[in-house]
Amino acid sequence: MKQNLDDGNPQMWDLFAYRISEKEYRRHHRTGDKWRIYPTYDFTHCLCDSFEGITHSLCTTEFELSRVSYEWLCDELEVYKPMRREYGRLNVSGTLLSKRKIIELVNKGYVHGWDDPLLYTLIALRRQGMPPAAILSFVNELGVTKATTDIELHRFETSIRRYLEVTVPRLMLVLGPLTVIIDDLDDDHLEMVEVPFSKNSAYGVITVHAKYEKPSDGSAPKKPKSFIHWVASSPTHNSPIKATVRAFNPLFKSNNPSAHPDGFLADINPDSEQIFPHAMMECGFEEIKQRAPWPAEAGEKQLAAPDEPDSAKKPQKATPGPESIRFQGMRVAYFCVDRESTKDDLILNRVVSLKEDVGKV
Repeated sequence: MKQNLDDGNPQMWDLFAYRISEKEYRRHHRTGDKWRIYPTYDFTHCLCDSFEGITHSLCTTEFELSRVSYEWLCDELEVYKPMRREYGRLNVSGTLLSKRKIIELVNKGYVHGWDDPLLYTLIALRRQGMPPAAILSFVNELGVTKATTDIELHRFETSIRRYLEVTVPRLMLVLGPLTVIIDDLDDDHLEMVEVPFSKNSAYGVITVHAKYEKPSDGSAPKKPKSFIHWVASSPTHNSPIKATVRAFNPLFKSNNPSAHPDGFLADINPDSEQIFPHAMMECGFEEIKQRAPWPAEAGEKQLAAPDEPDSAKKPQKATPGPESIRFQGMRVAYFCVDRESTKDDLILNRVVSLKEDVGKV
């Protein structure tokens, strides 16, 4: 592009409009080797924004100098010019958002893809079950500034936890179940228990024998030393529902993996993912599944059909993803359904724990 080499801004020094790849190994991740010429970011950014009718183009502050060339090209071609604004980066401790480093994590098998819940890409946050409205609420709490902001991970999780507390239903769920037999009750004994909505190891199953202590005269039962969460065994009610639960801990051991003297890969947390293959939960899950999304936000109900023209401008109703099936496992954590779930193999992802204690599952 013929710009102005005398301009003090290097973004006006005759930037390239296209790049030509002559190396056969430089295959595009979508089109392969079908094309050898591709438009550059500086050429396409402003034009795509213009063609799509974008009103405000928002970028981080490292692109602030690019605003001049962005507006220059729109003016030269006499097309609609969106408004450019820059903001400071929001960094969350203990995470990496560098595409180069994420690619290395994926290629070397430390994570299973760009949507692995151990990452903090948008598609990974979605798969982990983070509600869009909760993320927006978190960002609104911080405000927008041109200064770089560094936030502790627990602050982000606290915001998500506070949002889910009042927007999702509750179920009894046991990660490492054991069988409890109440010896002094008949096998066909049935007693319905209502689970409140508002707040008022996975190595096999063993058996515990217990007694049912409920005064027949209606007096208050003896105060227990502690409480447990449980799931009834009732084939008539299709209870319990079996599931595999994935609990995610921080991917890195430190708050700044990039500062590790041996590189960020040396800071990988070997216990970043825990699997509970024998989890059980109550049959109320089926109703929660049918009434999804939780919470019933328009952002997950109104989904654009990706294969239809102008879908971005005309949102249409579509089935929300499995991650919108969210609930609190009482006294355990918040969970959502993973996209790898099947009819016969239910997989749950832990969204966030109930307390700010990374050592507690």
